[in-house]
Amino acid sequence: MSNFSYEKYNEIVSSVNYLGEKLKKEGQDTYTSIKVEEIACQLISVANSLQAYIRHSKNRRR
Repeated sequence: MSNFSYEKYNEIVSSVNYLGEKLKKEGQDTYTSIKVEEIACQLISVANSLQAYIRHSKNRRR
């Protein structure tokens, strides 16, 4: 976690954008599918990574 940088931040943002685009492709018949649930889990994982990087970087500054 100690190597959090703006580049890593941009990678996370890109992942969120990519997963968001995947969600947008789902239609009325598939918005409750397992595929959408898997994308949601990936989004949660990416968000947790971002949160952990931010917390770790804040703790290092103290």
